Amino acid sequence: MRSLNSTSTNPTQTLGSSYGIMSQNFQSNSQIGQRLDWETLRKQARQLENETDSKLISFSKLCTNYSASVITDGKNSSMSSDLLFVTLSNEIEDLISKLTNINSKMNDCLNTDNGPNSNATVHTLQRHRDILRDYSQEYEKTKRTIMAYKEREELFTSGNKRETGLSNRRQDGSTSSSTSLFMKEYDHLKSSHSLIDQQIEMAEITKENLQSQSKNLRFFQQKMNTISRITNPGKDYDILCKIVVIGDSGVGKTSLLQRFAEQHFSDTHITTIGVDFKLRTIQVGNVRVKLQVWDTAGQEKFRVITKTYYRNAAGIIVAYDVTNGESFANTKRWIEEVKNNCGDDGVPIVLVGNKCDSENKCVTYNDQEEYAKLMKLKFFETSAKENINVDEVFVELTKLILDRQERVKQDTNKRDNEKIDLKESKSGKKNSKCC
Repeated sequence: MRSLNSTSTNPTQTLGSSYGIMSQNFQSNSQIGQRLDWETLRKQARQLENETDSKLISFSKLCTNYSASVITDGKNSSMSSDLLFVTLSNEIEDLISKLTNINSKMNDCLNTDNGPNSNATVHTLQRHRDILRDYSQEYEKTKRTIMAYKEREELFTSGNKRETGLSNRRQDGSTSSSTSLFMKEYDHLKSSHSLIDQQIEMAEITKENLQSQSKNLRFFQQKMNTISRITNPGKDYDILCKIVVIGDSGVGKTSLLQRFAEQHFSDTHITTIGVDFKLRTIQVGNVRVKLQVWDTAGQEKFRVITKTYYRNAAGIIVAYDVTNGESFANTKRWIEEVKNNCGDDGVPIVLVGNKCDSENKCVTYNDQEEYAKLMKLKFFETSAKENINVDEVFVELTKLILDRQERVKQDTNKRDNEKIDLKESKSGKKNSKCC
């Protein structure tokens, strides 16, 4: 009996364990039910989100293509844009309301004691809330845009239908909504005109300021150039070019030189004795060129003296008088003299027919042009008295001089490179050995 009692089960303990097992089973079943509710709500939320997204796309297209004309969607070709707007608005608002309700239920499901409350589920719920917020904001924004289109359309449509502005007044003296919209639009246009006027005025003021600044900059630049010449008197040029002016006596060589170098003209004729020269610096492109212009005597008795001044001449001006046919004919002899003294190495030559302002002109422009083409030279008609084409002659001759110097430099470099290649080839042959 003792051994039997020692092995028997206590009834109280058995009953307690039975209650514990039942409680665990109840909690487990409750958790499973909560889990099933959560998954069901998630599926419903995803379905509503997909439907809402599709409706919002259609709503956005309606906003883009909104007009008073009939919009055909393949199902109901008679549905107008206004009716489609109302239909889509109601459907989207209904979907957003349902989605809001589902999100609330999902939140309640998480807040229960046995709910599937974990980091993953909390993150999922927050994700659904964000989607709902984005959909609501997109819907409200698109709706406001369409309403603005509708108001503008109503404004202009009602304005066309009314014959006078008096019909916009109500019986009680107040203005209608169309009139209010019209006045608002008018105020906007008036404000825009005012802003445009202000911008134009500001632009004019800015233009005046820029012009004033430009003048100041030019003034400062001149001052800086002056200071530079004072502080650096040694060299204010990049290249020095010697130009010799030749031609018969009395054709106006000295007058051309005075006009170019000193901007001066004298009616008094003084025959040049021997040689004289003047200086002037000009800008050709990015190069500052100082021209040393030599004025030679045209008389035969000074011919021996002037020949020595052809040496190192970079350019030649052959001048003649268009009122003196003999001086024009003698240019051929002067050109031959240049070739004899400077060599036939392509020293630039320019023909200059002076005194073109005179009424006693006997050398025609066509004769000069044909002769220049024959000699393959450039020519100018000038007037030292009236300052016609004087600067142009020296600028053009300077360009020819610079072009020639560049060609000579390139040819020299080419010959030097050929010499180097020849030396290298010879040294290579000497060092090579036969096996």
